[in-house]
Amino acid sequence: MSFFNFLKGKTAEDYFDKVISFTVDNISREVLSSCKTGNYVNLWVKPEMDRIIVYAPGSVGGSGQLGTIPSKYFKIIKTH
Repeated sequence: MSFFNFLKGKTAEDYFDKVISFTVDNISREVLSSCKTGNYVNLWVKPEMDRIIVYAPGSVGGSGQLGTIPSKYFKIIKTH
């Protein structure tokens, strides 16, 4: 049994190489220039938060915010 079966009965292979797109609001050109399609990003969430914040690769200390995860993916990612 796969570790990811809690994701609506899907296995890890069902999510491999899948893309989650998100909308970017009010981003600086400097942060955007450090990103390329296909880059890994950093995610930040706390148990009491109702959103997951996406940060650019290599960003630290709250700098480099790109946007937030769309609500339709929130539960899946937060649970993971």
